[in-house]
Amino acid sequence: MLLPEAGARPGLLPLACGVAVAECLGGWGLAAELKWPNDVLVRGSKLAGVLVEAGSTAGRIQDVVAGVGVNLERVPALAAEAAQPATSVRALTGRAPGLALAASDLLRALAAWHARLLAEPAAVLAAWRERSVPWWGETVEVRSAGQGLRGRLAGLEPDGALLLELPGGARERVTAGEMLRLRCARGE
Repeated sequence: MLLPEAGARPGLLPLACGVAVAECLGGWGLAAELKWPNDVLVRGSKLAGVLVEAGSTAGRIQDVVAGVGVNLERVPALAAEAAQPATSVRALTGRAPGLALAASDLLRALAAWHARLLAEPAAVLAAWRERSVPWWGETVEVRSAGQGLRGRLAGLEPDGALLLELPGGARERVTAGEMLRLRCARGE
């Protein structure tokens, strides 16, 4: 559990965690890409995920819990039902770090990127963008609560929100959802 710091931007915490996971995977010989807001992909398959939940009272964040899952040995059985194909460290490299080493590496990276988030939020955004999937300028759909919003992936806001350019040119900030890449026919 993380306690909120003065001036902290909670919307950047999932991004900071994703950067930490990607950095950790890099140490294990894997080049990871980050898909907003919380997926870690290697070779187009999901290898890890981040979930951040905040507890609040009277509109003020009281605490934040960040959970990270990395498929080390095998792909979970539920992965067959997921929209994104999944993989594991062992499937990609033929070996996997032991649980203690993986947890140690990951906790070290998470602590470093959390400290960086508090000291230098712009550095987290830059590091996340550097590792993000190369979909900038392409049409995506963000699904949340059964609704879908389509637009051109235009940017990332300073608070971690996604910026979509909608048909007609209006821009929309998106703070939560699952982003999917769309393959549109020419002219759309």
